[in-house]
Amino acid sequence: MNERTGHRAGESHQDADSRRSGTYSGGVQSSPAIEALADAVEAGGLIDRRSGGVVLVSADDVDEDELVLAAADAGADDVERDGSTFVVSSAPEELTTVRAALEAAGLELESVGLSMIPKITVAIADESTAKQVVRLVEGLEDNDDVQDVYANFDIPEAVLEAVVS
Repeated sequence: MNERTGHRAGESHQDADSRRSGTYSGGVQSSPAIEALADAVEAGGLIDRRSGGVVLVSADDVDEDELVLAAADAGADDVERDGSTFVVSSAPEELTTVRAALEAAGLELESVGLSMIPKITVAIADESTAKQVVRLVEGLEDNDDVQDVYANFDIPEAVLEAVVS
């Protein structure tokens, strides 16, 4: 067994994406996407991934207008504020250009990478349903074979606080 990877000699592994839709109580549908390491035989027929470039910029001492202008000039699709961070999204092929432009503008980048971005988000306001979804995502994230979990749900802060407490 290879101590670094945990794989036995002769085993073949590859990255695998899996997306499954689920209906929770109240008829809410959510589609988590799971990125995991899987045996090659188990990974056949998986769905192609659709991704986008994402740059997280610290909102501390940042002029939003200057950030939006620099991002747009570099080819970014959108800039949104999420708490103390700005989320700059772009097409994957524009990510390098957007990153370079934001760095040249002197902005503090928290992270840069590709991410799966939902085209449609599902609002989950029911506490019971939110608890089920959060439990599912936490369980997937705790699995050693799961590398990343992406989801398309949107839970209001008040409901999320009640669920995680």
